[in-house]
Amino acid sequence: MNQKVVGSSDRHQSHVPLACTQFQSLSDSAEAGPSRPHNPAPPSLRSGPSGGTSGSVVSVTDFTRVQDAADRAANGSESLQRIVQEMREDIINMRQHYDAEIRKVCEQHERELHEERERHNDDLHRVYKQATLAILERDTLKKQISDMGLRVDDVEELVDEMWGRIQTLEGTSPDVIPHTDSDGSDTDHDPANPEQTEGQQDDQAMEL
Repeated sequence: MNQKVVGSSDRHQSHVPLACTQFQSLSDSAEAGPSRPHNPAPPSLRSGPSGGTSGSVVSVTDFTRVQDAADRAANGSESLQRIVQEMREDIINMRQHYDAEIRKVCEQHERELHEERERHNDDLHRVYKQATLAILERDTLKKQISDMGLRVDDVEELVDEMWGRIQTLEGTSPDVIPHTDSDGSDTDHDPANPEQTEGQQDDQAMEL
């Protein structure tokens, strides 16, 4: 009985080293075998020279720096978008302001042109009215002259002659030139009649 137990114990102890040896050999062959190539992480991502797994893959400093850069980029993008939006609003406001100013100036010019056009129309209306009245008066005078048995041409010549005499008496006729007498006084003389005196001019006025 005792021999059976002892034999069983010895047999168990003899199997343990063999299993450990086989496990160790499998572990060694798995690490060094070609089926699992050794591809270590870059040294920059390791926490230390040993390449242990107890530390983080990326350092806190690097992560903070990257995060700060991302935050600055995000803030810069927001600032740029805000600036672009403000510029767009300013452009819209300026366009509306200038459109309003241009519209105001155009309306003012249109109003001034309309007023000027109305004034010209009024002036033309008055001129047409005066011309119409003059034509009517001329026709009336012609009729009256015809009723008196006179010719219109003769009357026109008479009127021209009377008008010339009036200008001569007033000294406004181009035929009258100023003349300096011996005493230094200026008197008007008619070149057609240089010997004309004031008494003769009065006689002509009476004849008119």
